[in-house]
Amino acid sequence: MGPLWTVVKLAATKVPWGRVIENIPAVVDMVNRAKGRMKQSATAPGVSEDERIRVIEEESLRLGKALLQTEEQLQELAKALEVLAARQKMLIFLAVVSLVTAIAAFLI
Repeated sequence: MGPLWTVVKLAATKVPWGRVIENIPAVVDMVNRAKGRMKQSATAPGVSEDERIRVIEEESLRLGKALLQTEEQLQELAKALEVLAARQKMLIFLAVVSLVTAIAAFLI
């Protein structure tokens, strides 16, 4: 339980959660705007099918770009967590070596 708690603690303090949370409303807003535009284009009288398809394609491209940006940010966060995990393993190893050395020095 101890190592798990340290990982959670490190993730809570080192991961830029503010930036992650900051981007959530933007993604939700884009999705809502896309839904609104699609509903509007679908119910607008006199709009041809070609025009509706073009609008949907444009929205799809915008949303695709937003998803790519989000994916890049998630990859950066995954790399940061991997670095934190590697650092934690190194610290645990050093702590065990220090403990064994201290016990050996105490016994001698």
